[in-house]
Parts: sequence; C-alpha cells; structure tokens
Amino acid sequence: MIPIYEIKFNDSNDVILLEKDAFDNDICVNCPYTTVELFREHFDIHHMIEEYLYVLYLNIKGKPLGIFQLSHGTMDMSVVGSKEIFLRAILLMANSIIMIHNHPSGNILPSREDDEVTKKIKQAGELLDIKLRDHIIIGRDSYYSYCEKCRI
Repeated sequence: MIPIYEIKFNDSNDVILLEKDAFDNDICVNCPYTTVELFREHFDIHHMIEEYLYVLYLNIKGKPLGIFQLSHGTMDMSVVGSKEIFLRAILLMANSIIMIHNHPSGNILPSREDDEVTKKIKQAGELLDIKLRDHIIIGRDSYYSYCEKCRI
C-alpha cells in the first residue's frame, strides 16, 4: 500500500499529514523503469500538458512511505523548494527520496534548471541525512534517470 498524501494545518495551526488516496503496489522503486511505470499507470504523468513534480518518500529499506504532488506548473516549468520537499520527508521520517517530474514537450533531456534543482536538493539532503536516490524526468515515450546516467 502506497499512500498519497497532502499536508494541511488543523484548527490549532499544527501541520498534519492527510492521506488523500492510496493504492496497492508491490513495485520495486529501486529500478527507475518500474518507478516510471508506477507514475505512468497511477498518475498518467506522461499525458499531462503541464509540468507536475512528485516526490516519492522511502524508508531505510527503500520501501515507499508515501507520495506527494509538490508542484503543478506551466507547460515548460514547475517550481519547488527544498523546504517543501524536506518538510514532508521529516514528517514521514523518510530515509531517502526520488523526485519525478514530466516534460510535456516529450523532450526528456534535463534543462539547466533541472540540473540546478537536482544539485540543490542533493546537497540539502546530505545536510539532513536524507538521500536523493534519483530524479526522473518522464516524457511521452521515454524517460531520463539521473541515477542511470550516473549524475547523482
């Protein structure tokens, strides 16, 4: 079971995790291809006409703790900050994360901004002892994995 979460403030202004949805899945997320298939099947990410950024949070054994949609952008960009990513990691007590976003153009090559965000998130994670396992860009028919390209 992989929960899909959002965070909100309760009436006392405390931050709480709210489970929006969940799905049964025994998929191995240690392989970029199976992670891509998970997001194609359950989120239809390869058909979106705007950029979406999701983060998959993992425990110490690499098992999924949950998924958050962190950003919904325009046709060619999506903005996310490290605070938003790592707040959720701390709430879930995650050991590592995988960032997943789409390129509606179909071009899976990372932009300069993608490279900068990846570097920034990796460095922030190192300070918090939360590893960035991968950053995957999904196009219509293919994907790009920073891990597979040895860029993480």
